[in-house]
Amino acid sequence: ILSGFLYAAVMFILMTVVSCDEGGSDKKSPFNSYVPVLNGKLFYAAEDPDNAAYGRELWTSDGTSDGTAMVKNINASSNEGSYPGYFIVCNGKVFFTADDGENGNELWVSDGTENGTRMVMDIYPGTGASVPYNFVVFKNKLYFVANDGTSGAELWVSDGIETGTFMVKNINETAGDPSQPDHFTVYRGKLYFAADDGTTNGVELWVSDGTANGTTLFCNINANTADNVSSSPAGFTELDGKLYFAATDSSGDRELWVTDGVAGDGHTYMVKGFNSAGSGNPDNLKVFDGKLCLTADDGNGNELWVYDADKNTAVNLDINTADDGDRDPSGFTEFNDRLYFAATDGGGDRELWCTDGTVSGTFPVANIYDSGSSSPDFLTVYDGALYFAADDGANGVELWATDGDSASRVKDIYTGSGS
Repeated sequence: ILSGFLYAAVMFILMTVVSCDEGGSDKKSPFNSYVPVLNGKLFYAAEDPDNAAYGRELWTSDGTSDGTAMVKNINASSNEGSYPGYFIVCNGKVFFTADDGENGNELWVSDGTENGTRMVMDIYPGTGASVPYNFVVFKNKLYFVANDGTSGAELWVSDGIETGTFMVKNINETAGDPSQPDHFTVYRGKLYFAADDGTTNGVELWVSDGTANGTTLFCNINANTADNVSSSPAGFTELDGKLYFAATDSSGDRELWVTDGVAGDGHTYMVKGFNSAGSGNPDNLKVFDGKLCLTADDGNGNELWVYDADKNTAVNLDINTADDGDRDPSGFTEFNDRLYFAATDGGGDRELWCTDGTVSGTFPVANIYDSGSSSPDFLTVYDGALYFAADDGANGVELWATDGDSASRVKDIYTGSGS
């Protein structure tokens, strides 16, 4: 069922079913790391080298060769293509960015048909590009960041038609200076994000109900106005009804914070410090088995930790105890009651690991590259297996899969050492 496909399975289907010519050069190369599904079809950016008249354009596929086709030649003025990107499904349509050669990089929408694929609005009038990004669905509408050429990068909303597309609020009212909203997350019916209002507050925690009046500074975490510094909140993750994130307070240390969504003292605070001598720099927050898995540095390198909110305790799973140094776990993906990720061991090799949330239950799954790093990436669960991209040192970066106990290459899509 196509709705179950994510990156790994999608890449495999598009590179094999859609067809490859001899030598492994894929005929229609997928361009984006996220491929959405709408009405049983995949939406992605691709180019067809068999037709030099078209560049990289919008394509759809139902997983068969006959059901794979270009939706529309958006940039018909040249063979460079419109370079669609930032795909997201919202209210029965796929929103994305594209450049038609006349209006710059703008917001587009498609229902999968040529006639139903159109520019929503020329946000930056003329040939200038509004460059929409940071897409998030909130209250059945698309919220995003765009530059109208006057206010800079600010918070916008769209329902898919021009009259329903507008700037929610000019947060940074300094002419031409952007607030650059970032790290959008929906929590308790509101949209939380980081933004800079251009005052001495710097980049702080904001909240919006989708209206201009309801878009306000939620908490000035780093109140050190003398240096105009920021708390730069990021990594918002909900656990047990509370929102956890990383932030930098007025001491300059970056640690784990929490809020219950209520404004005022005592409701937003630092909940855990990982490094008593500086910043723990928590990152990659992921809920697993009722706890919060994350990366942090206690002064001995960036490691995998498990935070228990009920006990307010954190355990260092210590991927390698041989020496200090960064292990940089990343790509956390839950599969078969374990959390899988890529990490670097004490020898400097990056391989596939897993954990059940305990020290004894944290170990490498497979040594894919015997004398180097296989660097697993794009971990995706599909049809009872965990798919990922990895390099075994002989066949380049290819599609691999694991059942949780061992790993094997699915197919050498690009035959030989090519990826």
